[in-house]
Amino acid sequence: MPSLLTDERNQTFDSIAHPQDTEVKDLYSQYSRPKLGNSYVAPTNELEQRIAHIWQEVLGIEQVGIYDNFFDLGGDSLIATQLASRLQVNFPVELPLRELLLQALTVAKQAEMIEAFMIEKIAELSEEEAEAFLNTIQG
Repeated sequence: MPSLLTDERNQTFDSIAHPQDTEVKDLYSQYSRPKLGNSYVAPTNELEQRIAHIWQEVLGIEQVGIYDNFFDLGGDSLIATQLASRLQVNFPVELPLRELLLQALTVAKQAEMIEAFMIEKIAELSEEEAEAFLNTIQG
C-alpha cells in the first residue's frame, strides 16, 4: 500500500488535515532548538507539521525537526505521556505509549506510525463510517 507521506499522496492527507496558521508564534515555544548531532529538517507534509507543532508545545521548543530525537530535545516519560495524550486528541487512533517511547522517537517515525494506524482504522470501516472518521480529523 503506498504511503500517504509520499509526494504523490501528500494532497490526500493535506486535504483532511487541519490548516495551520504559521504566522502566529506559538505561545508555548520558549526555547531555541538545542544543538543536536543532526541538522534541522523541516516537516515535509501536513501530518509531520501537525506532529512537530505538538512537540513544540509540549517541549517548549521553538523549532523541532522531523529527525530530532524526543529525548535529545529534553523529553522524558512524563512529557511523553502528555505528548501521547495530545496526539490522541488530534488523531483519533490508539497510540501505545510504549511504542511511542521505544520505536517512534522522532516526528517522522510518529507520522509513519499514525498514518499506519489511520489506514488500518479506515480499512475496517464502512464507507459512511470512514467519511465520518475523516470528518473528525478535519475538525
